Amino acid sequence: MNRLQPLGDAPNLFVTLNPLREPRADLVHARIDYEHPLFDSATFQAQQQLWSLQGQN
Repeated sequence: MNRLQPLGDAPNLFVTLNPLREPRADLVHARIDYEHPLFDSATFQAQQQLWSLQGQN
C-alpha cells in the first residue's frame, strides 16, 4: 500500500488477495470482503437504455 497511497514514513503495509496460507493474526490490520459485479448481455442492454432515460421525469 505504501507505493499506492501517500503514506509517508508509515511502516510497510501489504494487501493480501487469496493467499495460499493465511497471514499470522497479529499481522492482520483489517479483513475486508469485496464483491465485484458480473456483467452480461442484460447489463449491456440496460446501460444502453439508461442514456435514453437520463434527464426525464
